[in-house]
Amino acid sequence: MTVKTIQIAELMRQSQVEFGTSGARGLVTRMTDEVCYAYSLGFLQYLEQVSECRPGEAIAIAGDLRPSTERILKTVAAAVADQGYSVQHEGREFISRRAGGRVRPHGGG
Repeated sequence: MTVKTIQIAELMRQSQVEFGTSGARGLVTRMTDEVCYAYSLGFLQYLEQVSECRPGEAIAIAGDLRPSTERILKTVAAAVADQGYSVQHEGREFISRRAGGRVRPHGGG
């Protein structure tokens, strides 16, 4: 396995995908597997530093119904597993901010 050190600030500049309080924001075409993996890994490392989680625990991941979601979820799951966590898939749902609620497709729980 090749380990690559990435500076998140440099990755943000190059990709033009920002990361802030509401997560990653940018054009989906710029959210490459490298960007999604690095941001996920960086977030997990931060949570470890502040003692919010430890390798071996389960990390829940979920997505929405956009076409890019499946690829992004696979990349996030790889980062979670590579960091030593188990992945808990919560599925995909449509989140409507206007309606203030969530609608799960196919009667999902």
